[in-house]
Amino acid sequence: MSQPKVLADRGVPSGLKQVTKVERCQCRKGTAQRNYIGLALRAFVVVERWCFRTGVNWLTAKWQIVRDAVRAYRAKPLYRLPIVTTA
Repeated sequence: MSQPKVLADRGVPSGLKQVTKVERCQCRKGTAQRNYIGLALRAFVVVERWCFRTGVNWLTAKWQIVRDAVRAYRAKPLYRLPIVTTA
């Protein structure tokens, strides 16, 4: 079994950085950055475990999550935009 690529600078698996985009955190305070990275890591582990159990890849999992969210919103929208008619 092959080992995941590890970035030399931090020892973080490249899949984690690629999928969660933790390097794009725009928080300035250290506490907020740690919270952001912690939640990103938690989401990564949850989706990775789900992918492992179901046998699907990341891209399929991502699109399935998006599709389910759009379907749920369309079935019961939280916000309605006003219909503007132009003459």
